[in-house]
Amino acid sequence: PFFMRAIADYLAALALEGPEAILDLGCGTGVSARAVACRAGLTGPVTGVDISAGLIEAAAKLAAAEGVGDRIAFRA
Repeated sequence: PFFMRAIADYLAALALEGPEAILDLGCGTGVSARAVACRAGLTGPVTGVDISAGLIEAAAKLAAAEGVGDRIAFRA
């Protein structure tokens, strides 16, 4: 879908790598945070924050299902 291509283009432009810390504010279900956590070469912490506890719960479940749950800390 368009949104996933847009995120991929955005992340490519940022050229993230190494121990950089990533903070995704208003992360919702963690689409961007999960995309970042999947990037090879990025070893720093990824944190997703959202006001909605329900969205954070969904984000954590999706991250676990995608195998990146151990790379992202989600907070409400």
